[in-house]
Amino acid sequence: MAVQIQTNKTIYSNSINKVKNTNVNTFTPPVDNTPVETIPTVDVFFENYDVLFFEIPKTGDNSHETLINRSSEYIGLNLQSLFNQLKELQIQNQLLQQQIDTFNNGNTN
Repeated sequence: MAVQIQTNKTIYSNSINKVKNTNVNTFTPPVDNTPVETIPTVDVFFENYDVLFFEIPKTGDNSHETLINRSSEYIGLNLQSLFNQLKELQIQNQLLQQQIDTFNNGNTN
């Protein structure tokens, strides 16, 4: 007992088999638009620093204080030692000034 099933075939285009030229004559590589990160020169860094000077916070992350500390450490400059030395000199200066004042006040004849 055979059963007969009817099917329909839809053809959208017969031109797919009529390709005229399959040869590749030229190749243009795709353009890479990814921005290239460049390292600024020292001159450009300082030009940018001058422009951003007042925008940079005085203290905190990415601040003038950070720049001072990093640069001081790099060149071997101990700022805390210099501050301590300055404080000692200020105290010595006050004591000397007091001695001068006492000497001058005792010789007012």
